[in-house]
Amino acid sequence: MKKKQNNYRKKSHSISLRLDDETYKKLKLISGKNNITQSRVLRNSFNEWVKLKNILMKSDSLIIGVNFLKGLLNLANDKELIDFGKYIAKIWINEFNIHLIDMKVREDLDSMLTTLIEGIGPNEANWFSKLNFRRIDKNRILVYGLHSLNRGFSVYFKSFLAYIMKKEFDYNLNPEKSNISDSTIKLEFKLPDEVYQN
Repeated sequence: MKKKQNNYRKKSHSISLRLDDETYKKLKLISGKNNITQSRVLRNSFNEWVKLKNILMKSDSLIIGVNFLKGLLNLANDKELIDFGKYIAKIWINEFNIHLIDMKVREDLDSMLTTLIEGIGPNEANWFSKLNFRRIDKNRILVYGLHSLNRGFSVYFKSFLAYIMKKEFDYNLNPEKSNISDSTIKLEFKLPDEVYQN
């Protein structure tokens, strides 16, 4: 045990860091709120920043501001947003299926929705401040969420998800039980009766 501690100390390095008062107060607040040391907060923040930079550099990803994205979405009409949603869904399905092969995971609805929600939810891409799904019964599933964009984004996402659910899992959007607004999505999907009975 002593040897491990000594090895850890040998691999550690100390650096001095100058912070302005506002940044220091934020650091202290985050440290206290999460009950972790200030050095660990800084270390974790640095590692997350490096990870994000690496992902962006190795992929075709791009970070854009919320207001810029809102402006782009406002330039399109509903038909264009629906078509765009379907187009992006086709790309996403191909990439997701490759991901499944790579991870040796079977393709099922729960895995797909969990992966999607983790990827675009508040802990990753942050398209939504809240996003979740739940099974209503054996042949119906509800996807619901909150975002801070606009109605155009809701139209786009509804089309995107409806295409994936139909193409990959045979679930149809139930328009009577679904609605969207400037900041919310509530989408119910249902298996056709003949599929459910088989």
